[in-house]
Amino acid sequence: MEVRGLKNVIWETDEEGHYYALCAYVHVPAATLTLPGLEEGTVPVFPAPTTFKYKINEMLHSISRKQLPMLPAFVFTDYKVQGHSLLNIIVDLASATCLQNVYVMLSRATSLESIGILHWFSSHDVYKQLSGELREEFAHLEDLDIITALEFESEFDYLGATLPVMNEA
Repeated sequence: MEVRGLKNVIWETDEEGHYYALCAYVHVPAATLTLPGLEEGTVPVFPAPTTFKYKINEMLHSISRKQLPMLPAFVFTDYKVQGHSLLNIIVDLASATCLQNVYVMLSRATSLESIGILHWFSSHDVYKQLSGELREEFAHLEDLDIITALEFESEFDYLGATLPVMNEA
């Protein structure tokens, strides 16, 4: 899967063998910038210095670093993500407009541990948006569940688990 917009990164190695980015070329479709040797809309992003200070035991410390002013993030719509498996995901379940959206979002993860939930949702909010036909089908399934449960009147104990037994007619 390609990261939309990123064209190329030029890397350098320091004396300890660590890689760091000298420049990233990003394609920004709305940009009207044209630089020699680059196609229109390709923007070079250079590292920017940052300094911050903090105190430990009344002693002031200063840290300086230089890095690309970019955040590593990528967003998929539920439509665009179909067919992809993702190692780590953060989902916004509150944005789901139907139950199918929730399914698509959660089913893209390769494991339960790799899912981060940004905003939770009320299942009531999702179910109330189901079509009338689908709500009727769920109501019918609930009725069948009750009818099936009524068919099972006695129970027996199997390895400590209580299981229903259907009465012989």
